[in-house]
Amino acid sequence: LGLPLPERVAGLRAIAGRDTVDAVLAHIGATFVQARSCVLAPGDVPAGIDLFYSESVLQRIPTRDLFALLQFVRTELLVPGAVSFHRTDQKDVNAQEHVNDGIDPLGYLRHSDFVHDRLLSCRFNAQNRLRESDFVRTFEDLGLRTVSLTSTWNESDLARYSDFPFAARFAAHGQRDLITTASILVSVLPEGKKQDEAHGEGQVDLPRLAGVRPTGQIADEGKRVAPHVEGVNSERG
Repeated sequence: LGLPLPERVAGLRAIAGRDTVDAVLAHIGATFVQARSCVLAPGDVPAGIDLFYSESVLQRIPTRDLFALLQFVRTELLVPGAVSFHRTDQKDVNAQEHVNDGIDPLGYLRHSDFVHDRLLSCRFNAQNRLRESDFVRTFEDLGLRTVSLTSTWNESDLARYSDFPFAARFAAHGQRDLITTASILVSVLPEGKKQDEAHGEGQVDLPRLAGVRPTGQIADEGKRVAPHVEGVNSERG
């Protein structure tokens, strides 16, 4: 970015000539590190991470392990100015088309924590039930500023789930938050932030009341819109 167009085109052509992902990364001077576990310890991944990303992963990590992981990455690995890019899926993993598209994708939200955590998730789902606002709030509590949020939801689900018996734990979540089935969250660690300088006391203690949602356009089902978000609505439900 910032280079004249001909130079940018030449750079892209040079990258396109590489045969492997490793060759592309070497060409642009990037080092790729993949975490093998959601539970990290010092030395598992080198510090100095500029880009922290995942593709449909965070909702599959047990809540306690997820918060510990994000806390560790934020305080030990990310450099000031680092970008965090994550796509999450907030629906029953068994309702995917290649598994069983006859299952209600949000039906798993009807169960109590005991039924879901002790009887279902550990045997069939292997997923947490965090909603979009929970993911947004988690990153912002860690001092990462939301710059873009893309939500996938279906307008018809507002009426379809208006009388749905959601579990009591979701009482503070808004209807749109509950029916959002996927999100793309991009956030940035502001320049000048020290690695150990997290928001507040630097600890994430969730779940709390939901309702934190960055302002900006929300994408309908099937659309992918990544609006720039100027600020964050810090009102809590």
